[in-house]
Amino acid sequence: MDERRSLCAHNRVPFFDLLRGVGIFLVVFGHVTHDMPLRGFIYGFHLPLFFFISGALFHPRNRESFWCFFRRKARALLVPYIVFALVTLFWYLLVEIRVRPIEATLPQIVLGLCYGAYTKWIWFNGALWFLPCLFTSECLLWIVLRVSGARRPVQWGLAILGYGLGEAALFFVPFPLPFGLEKAGRFLVFLLLGHSMQMLLCRTMKPRQRLIFGILVCVVAGGILSFLPNGWFGRQLGVSLFYDFVVAVPVAVFGISLCAGFCWTISRFRPLEFLGRHSLVFFAFQEQCYRLWLGLLSRVFHRSVESIRTEFWGSFFVAVVAFISMIPLAWIWSRVSHRILPGESGSRLFTGRGS
Repeated sequence: MDERRSLCAHNRVPFFDLLRGVGIFLVVFGHVTHDMPLRGFIYGFHLPLFFFISGALFHPRNRESFWCFFRRKARALLVPYIVFALVTLFWYLLVEIRVRPIEATLPQIVLGLCYGAYTKWIWFNGALWFLPCLFTSECLLWIVLRVSGARRPVQWGLAILGYGLGEAALFFVPFPLPFGLEKAGRFLVFLLLGHSMQMLLCRTMKPRQRLIFGILVCVVAGGILSFLPNGWFGRQLGVSLFYDFVVAVPVAVFGISLCAGFCWTISRFRPLEFLGRHSLVFFAFQEQCYRLWLGLLSRVFHRSVESIRTEFWGSFFVAVVAFISMIPLAWIWSRVSHRILPGESGSRLFTGRGS
């Protein structure tokens, strides 16, 4: 078992590239589209999916102290956060501030970036809140695994406790906590779920076995999702503790299962694997690119932005051209990241290897 964990941690697993590619496409497409039933369905699991992947690739180094782990994760997640924040802030001040001003001064924006939570002060690129939150979540997972050892009931008890504390903070603290601490407590459940399934996800299967297993997972997960009431979709985690455990968490788990089953079924698809390998860049620059394309297409075709976003194929086209326009940025980041992050290639979540 330890040998298989080590193989998963130190070698690229194509399955995770593919799964991340599906996830990042759903993130961008979900942000673009204003088809609310479809958007609600995607929002039900697109973020839990990335925490699940991160948990599956989570492999702390033997005898590594928390401080060493903290520094390593800060270098892998927070340094890209700062770099991407500065680049997209420059773009906002140069271009977007004229057409999309936010209610924040420059000192407030800097303070918001240091605070690391989703507030109106970072609305120039709101998606960046994910990286500090992931950093906090992985630190919490390290603590849970170190405290509990190999005792699964203790691990899940601590994860559920973290979920409950995150819910309590969400409802009783009138402001977001630094580095998304209240969100990190809730997403800890999905990190631990991915970590617990590490052996299954890293398992090497024959093509026919993988196809049959993938179809079976898709049929079961898709069938269950299709029979759920429409009211169960369209609301993200954090509505209430009861709602989350009874509705939102199961919806997220079945959505993750559907994506995993799809990836097992198709086995390899290079465009999606490419998106997965460079998903950090696509995640960081998606908002600027799709907003730019929405504005351009609106002028070219003399249509309102909202009419484009409410149509499936309009949103799909915008998402695709946004990805294409970000390919040069992915190439640039692949060249400079080794200098900015010596010994790292960006966050391990966004590479094919474990952390």
